[in-house]
Amino acid sequence: MQRGILVLGKEELQKVKDLINQSTCSNSLLCGKIQDAYEHIQEENRIFVSEEELEDMLDSIGIEENDMITKNTVEKINNQLRNLRGI
Repeated sequence: MQRGILVLGKEELQKVKDLINQSTCSNSLLCGKIQDAYEHIQEENRIFVSEEELEDMLDSIGIEENDMITKNTVEKINNQLRNLRGI
């Protein structure tokens, strides 16, 4: 399994935290990483993630076409996932 660093802005991290907390967090390690990053939030937040965790994030976030922050966040997660897979 590949691992890498996902970089999220302050608003993107807030959105991810809110959306993951609204869904059932099946990956407690991922929830802990998101919570830890949120507790130490900065303008640019780096989170060490695996492919599986990125997939879990995408599943939890879903699609909100009208919300640009969510749309940009999903795009960043998708790009990181493709990067880890060498696509």
